[in-house]
Amino acid sequence: MICIILAGGKGTRLQSVVTDVPKPLALVQGSPFLDILINNLKNRGIEGFIISVGYKKEIILE
Repeated sequence: MICIILAGGKGTRLQSVVTDVPKPLALVQGSPFLDILINNLKNRGIEGFIISVGYKKEIILE
């Protein structure tokens, strides 16, 4: 099964907390949110991911 993750927003509501990275990379207990999400989905049997990026996509792709 493949999952599509929408990760293209600007994160305007999080700007006061996360200023240097896009919101999918916001740290949650020391790990980027996107990593936590992908690992949780892998543990539930998801085998592939399509990550739809937009704002600051270069940072997410790195």
